[in-house]
Amino acid sequence: MRIKFGNKIFLCTKVSHPQGGDLLIITTPNSIYTVKTSSCKEAEFILNNLLINGYYDVSEYEYSN
Repeated sequence: MRIKFGNKIFLCTKVSHPQGGDLLIITTPNSIYTVKTSSCKEAEFILNNLLINGYYDVSEYEYSN
């Protein structure tokens, strides 16, 4: 799976969504990122999109590593 953060695209080794939360936890080979979405449903949507398409752009969300 691939994730776009701003002008960089990273290969993800793991993406998780804690139940009932609005965060995604994304693990890359070199770092761990958290992405804050506006709701639990939106986080689920992004996770499902990653599983189906293998790519998502999270540049519009607040994220940190």
